[in-house]
Amino acid sequence: MTISDYSPKFYRNYANRYAEVSAGFIQSVYTNSSHPKLRHDWDLWDLLIKLAPGRRGLDAGCGAGARDVFHGYSEGYDVVGIDAIEEIADRVFVADLKYPLPFDDESFDFVACNAVIQHIDSDVVHDVVLPHIARVLRPGGVLQLMFKVGQGISTVFDKDYGTERTFRLYGEKDLLNTLETLGLSLIEAESPQDLGGLLYFTDTKASDHCVFFVRKLWTIPSLKDPSSVVNMVGEKRTGTRLLLKSKIGAIRITDDRLEGMDCIVIDAYLMEKAGFWNWEKVLVSD
Repeated sequence: MTISDYSPKFYRNYANRYAEVSAGFIQSVYTNSSHPKLRHDWDLWDLLIKLAPGRRGLDAGCGAGARDVFHGYSEGYDVVGIDAIEEIADRVFVADLKYPLPFDDESFDFVACNAVIQHIDSDVVHDVVLPHIARVLRPGGVLQLMFKVGQGISTVFDKDYGTERTFRLYGEKDLLNTLETLGLSLIEAESPQDLGGLLYFTDTKASDHCVFFVRKLWTIPSLKDPSSVVNMVGEKRTGTRLLLKSKIGAIRITDDRLEGMDCIVIDAYLMEKAGFWNWEKVLVSD
């Protein structure tokens, strides 16, 4: 039995029990957390909502019972879910993450993909799952990604289901590298007291997890009018990637005509078009 066909069979056979475990929060409380404010699933939900620029969200792989979809909807968020196993919830669609998502580009302000990629082969995650999540995220939107961390494949006994379960492990750096190429950037903690960056915990099966949040950057392939960039200062660099950082996201601009500029200020037209008014600074990175 391969890792790719194990998970669907498990969830079809144990769908009712999965819904009970999820609703009862039985496997949703963490131990060995890397941060005192990371205690359970709702701590992650609260941070996701805080970081997201809007109220439209997707739970990518919501599982039987669609607990998080219902929770978000009950709090006034326009959340829908997808899962490979047929659901009865009216806000959940049947869709397999191993194939392109059935949503238009830039449809969501936030996407949660929690404990899902551990059921999918690595090449599919990097070539299909992550690119399509990035595609459906709006610029400034946030992805929350939780996964079992490590290398290879792990088989553990799950006492809550009374059976062995098999999972694929992922390296956080590999995932972040792929997301970076897709235009998503890791959201660091604002202070040591806040959640952010790379977070770790252990679940009830004694499996180590990593979770992080990344934001989709605004991308402007080129500037038709170089005069829209003013106050160009700084010494020459080889890189031409410019990040306009703000409270809700960033704009990434790539243009060879800007090579050698360390700092720029974007004119009001671009600021208004992108919806970034509370901006902090613009940086160039190689």
